[in-house]
Amino acid sequence: MHLHPKAAYLPFLKLLLFLSIFLISCGSEEEKATADSVEKLTADLPAIVEVETLRKTNFNQETISNGHISSASLVTLKFNMQEIIKDVYVANGSMVSKDQKIAELESYTLQKSVEQAKTGLARAYIEYQDLLIGQGYKADNVESASKELKDLAKIKSGVNAAQTQYDLAQYALKHATLRSPISGKVINLFAKAKTMSTGEQFCQVIDVHNMEVTFPLMESEVYNVKIGNQVRVVPFSSPNLSFNGVITEINPTVDEKGTIRVRAKVNYDPLIIDGMNVHVNIKNRGEMQITVPKDAVVERTGRQVVFSLSHGKAVWNYVTAKLENENEYSIQSETLHVGDTIITKGNLTLAHESPVKVISHLERQPN
Repeated sequence: MHLHPKAAYLPFLKLLLFLSIFLISCGSEEEKATADSVEKLTADLPAIVEVETLRKTNFNQETISNGHISSASLVTLKFNMQEIIKDVYVANGSMVSKDQKIAELESYTLQKSVEQAKTGLARAYIEYQDLLIGQGYKADNVESASKELKDLAKIKSGVNAAQTQYDLAQYALKHATLRSPISGKVINLFAKAKTMSTGEQFCQVIDVHNMEVTFPLMESEVYNVKIGNQVRVVPFSSPNLSFNGVITEINPTVDEKGTIRVRAKVNYDPLIIDGMNVHVNIKNRGEMQITVPKDAVVERTGRQVVFSLSHGKAVWNYVTAKLENENEYSIQSETLHVGDTIITKGNLTLAHESPVKVISHLERQPN
């Protein structure tokens, strides 16, 4: 009697299946035993934490806005005539002092205009003298004539008109040299030497030691802000930079967007750029309140919790955060009191009465 070829393999296949199940079962038990051992060892090890003493402080409330920086002192320079620019002595970004030369025009034509006007004035004065001499006054004593007579002679001789032309020619020559009326930084300079001045803006100079930030606040926010409040200004493009300042002006009117414009003077820093877009953080010194670092507050079962330290263990305390600023919460708690030691770092995985080991921030190993 011959067996079907597949039937001959059945005992072998059953044995192979049994061995596979046995090995998988042993592996699962070993892995479970290892996991249980690690969990037990981890549970027995104290969590590494940092602590600080709970205290009452003047809680600094904060209001956040966005704005831009500009100079409170900006002057626009331009030539008042069309003439070839002889030379430009500065560039964008140049620091200049008050009355420093910025640029100048070709002056040949202007100098000749002054000489021509001076000659015309002299000729008119001679005519003026002749008119008074004709009235019987001696050449060396024409100024003894009456005021009315002298005024009439000046008009007839053209002295007044000639004097005006001479003054204008001198003015034009003087202003062929452009000078800065303030000390500051040159911006928006695009003209070049050997080109024609257009009579439009040549450049601007800003006082970099008198920078300010302008920003809007909502009506509901403005009551938390007052002149003299400190501000911290952070550029959009460089969040690691910050500049300090103080509020100097609150415009007492609401614009069409429902906001109120506020200005703050910003302390000098060479990294500040005119027109820079910034975040503005306004600090308003508030009342004495119990405050904790934001890192000290964690969530458990949908509620805010701060762990305190008691006999080497973490103690679970429910809290309510009333206000917040960039770094802190002001809190209320029925179980925490001023002077208690609270856990501020290493609290993310803590449970009630978890064993902990306290280290200073200097001892913490970097990640």
